Amino acid sequence: MQKLKLNILLLAVTLGLFSLNFAPVFAQQMLVQIMGGGYRLDGPTLIDFPTQIASITETITSERSIREIADAKKYLLITDENGGSSFNIQISASSPLQNPAGKQIALTNFLVKNISGTGNNVDTIQGLSDGLTLNTTLNDYFAESIPNSLSTTRVLATGTGQQPGQWKIYPGLRIDIPGGTALGIYETTITFTII
Repeated sequence: MQKLKLNILLLAVTLGLFSLNFAPVFAQQMLVQIMGGGYRLDGPTLIDFPTQIASITETITSERSIREIADAKKYLLITDENGGSSFNIQISASSPLQNPAGKQIALTNFLVKNISGTGNNVDTIQGLSDGLTLNTTLNDYFAESIPNSLSTTRVLATGTGQQPGQWKIYPGLRIDIPGGTALGIYETTITFTII
């Protein structure tokens, strides 16, 4: 019986010594990664031009600023949720303007230009004010007497991609309707792209 008591006492002392020498310390490295959410474009769903009276011989010019359209979104909103890569905002037309009877107005007669915002030619909503700049060759419908037509894809603006941001731009469009163009409603699809 005496021997059993001694073993129990030694066990209690050993546990007490271990508890006194054990001080738990935990060090955790904390990391957070911010990932880009992508690019977004938002704007009007329809750009409508005013009705024009036909002419047999004269070219009729019809213009429409994105600020003048009937849609509630009178701008093109560019959102860069990435920050880190430069990008371009492009505009293109899918085909010549065409009426239901198949008559066409060539894309060489469909012109584009940038219209200045209230600030640095671009209205900055968030981010750097110089994070997006307009293409200066599109300050007018003609660059050095050459029309800025939608017969080719045009770069409207360039983003630096230095940090995420959001900007509004205001393209203007013009159609030169040749004399003798058949009556009808002419349409095409315009595509804005971030590349």
